[in-house]
Formats: sequence, C-alpha cells, structure tokens
Amino acid sequence: MSARNGDKARFQKNRKRRLFHRAQIRTLVAGLAVKSPDEASGGTKRRAAVTPKG
Repeated sequence: MSARNGDKARFQKNRKRRLFHRAQIRTLVAGLAVKSPDEASGGTKRRAAVTPKG
C-alpha cells in the first residue's frame, strides 16, 4: 500500500460489493411486492385443524 494512494483498491472493491448487495436487495423486494401476500408466504391456504377442548 503506497502512502500516496492509500487503500483505494480495497475501498473500490468494498464500494462495488455494497452497491451490488443493495441492488440485489432492491430486486428481491421488488419481486416480493409484485406477488400477493399468499404467494410470498408460500401459497398454501391450509390451516391446522382446531379442536375445542373440554
């Protein structure tokens, strides 16, 4: 690492990594927003049978 340039290479790698991660998260959230809540949670509408006690 030179005194004049400092950590430029590592800084750029980390910056690109952060930006890519942010873009991936935005894509994931946008994909989930398009689906209905039932589809996003798995799509099954089955409920457990509830039996009254007593």
